[in-house]
Amino acid sequence: MAIGQRLSNGSGRLASPVLQRLQLREDSDSVGTNYQKTNAAVEMKRLNREQFWEQAKREEEERKQEERQKAMEERLRFEQERMEQERKEQEEREKRYQEREQQIEEHRKKLQDEEAEEAKKRLQSNSIFMDQRDEDEAAEQKRTESEVEVNLYQLV
Repeated sequence: MAIGQRLSNGSGRLASPVLQRLQLREDSDSVGTNYQKTNAAVEMKRLNREQFWEQAKREEEERKQEERQKAMEERLRFEQERMEQERKEQEEREKRYQEREQQIEEHRKKLQDEEAEEAKKRLQSNSIFMDQRDEDEAAEQKRTESEVEVNLYQLV
């Protein structure tokens, strides 16, 4: 009503439609109604408000704990996969190492066998010469003995 009175300067009839609407609005406020504007902050009791925020805080902590747990499980899974991969690689390296050692050992044995065969051949060829030399020496000795015997018979 105060706005309408100021604009109309005290005249009974409002001169403009805008002033008329303003006056109608001011007059309608006095009409009884059950509607009241809801103010959530006012209606929420202090205890309910604290419970709401505590619940929200608990849920947030649970969510964070679940995220930490998932992250830790993920790290453990990756670590186990990495360790399994390293174990497989180590087994492969060990297998290649053993195969290489086996090849070296086979080669070494082959060389030893060849050297033994060569030594055996040399020994046989040397023994043939030695046998012949022994035979020559034995024959020479027999000849000398027989010459000595012949000389002894001649002396007698």
